[in-house]
Amino acid sequence: SCSQVYMAMCYYHLEYYDISLELLAKYLCLDPHSVVAKNLAACNTFHLMDGAAAEKALDLRNVISPQPFNISTGC
Repeated sequence: SCSQVYMAMCYYHLEYYDISLELLAKYLCLDPHSVVAKNLAACNTFHLMDGAAAEKALDLRNVISPQPFNISTGC
């Protein structure tokens, strides 16, 4: 639910980037087209890794042309 994104934002502001990413991963399985969740995940990735990884995480092409359901991950 959207409360997961809100909690992820709270953890982001507390600088618990890894916990925030975990919450966002669960939410993105439910709504893989959420631009807000993808943006926050990219911000977390930027703080945990680097700008190149964040840019890759922000890949918004999937929002325009979604990929099919992945049976192996359940997302």
